[in-house]
Amino acid sequence: MTPKLDRNKTAATQRRFAERFARLGMALADWSERWFPDSFVFALAALVIVFAGGMFLGSAIRDLIKDFGEGFWSLIPFTMQMAIVIIGGYVVASSPPIYRLIRWLAGMPRTPRGAVALSRFSR
Repeated sequence: MTPKLDRNKTAATQRRFAERFARLGMALADWSERWFPDSFVFALAALVIVFAGGMFLGSAIRDLIKDFGEGFWSLIPFTMQMAIVIIGGYVVASSPPIYRLIRWLAGMPRTPRGAVALSRFSR
């Protein structure tokens, strides 16, 4: 065989492997979507467990409902602060001068070990 045919055969083999790997990934994703519940189910189950625990410890149902309502709304300021931090970070990082700086810093390490060292010792 000539080297060109070997290269084509290798490329075809790699393509078949990638296709099989992609099919396996899709099958696993389909299986997970079918059998793993949505995160809302876990949040609801945790709410029921905590509510039942509160009743078991002797709190009145009316007090538990009142505490849940007050506690939920007390999280809103923190949630808004985190949203501002995320949006502000994105705005700063996507501005042209900071974006160029980030790209320059990301291009400095030449090996994975160098990338780990840069991120570890740059503090």
